[in-house]
Amino acid sequence: MKRFYTVLLSITSLLMLHGCGTMALLPVQIDEKSHLDSYKYFYINATGSTTSRSNVGVNVGYGVYVTDSDKTVNPGDFISGYLIKKGYIRVAEMPFLYPNDTFIVNYGEGDRRKGNTIIDQYAQEVILQFISAKNNEVICTIKGEGSGYTQAEEIHNALQRCLDSYFE
Repeated sequence: MKRFYTVLLSITSLLMLHGCGTMALLPVQIDEKSHLDSYKYFYINATGSTTSRSNVGVNVGYGVYVTDSDKTVNPGDFISGYLIKKGYIRVAEMPFLYPNDTFIVNYGEGDRRKGNTIIDQYAQEVILQFISAKNNEVICTIKGEGSGYTQAEEIHNALQRCLDSYFE
């Protein structure tokens, strides 16, 4: 009987620890009017970088030492790299030489919400908008969340989820 309680306590502890570190994210929402298959070039509006600092505790046996870690994400650079990997060509400036083949990428941040976890974990919402350079009509809007231990990680993870959901 003692073994049964030990196993039950171990399983309960594992489930509680697992629940402390994960956060349920809302599904990615894609509102697609047309697809990017007919486009070859893209222009992305400038975005600023987000830098976050996290403290990491390290136990070396005699005490706890805390080290700082900075994380930075520039959404425009991340989106640009992703689209270049997919075979699109980034144009540096407007006006465009090929407006029929070019789409514009807009980036925005939405709500940031706190999760139901013991540790401080948040979910940051990002919104991507692809617009036709020819007529300024929306091609697609993608909205999704990402979580992490810093706001930079949240944004990075949200962008990754949004782009992966659309392209794969």
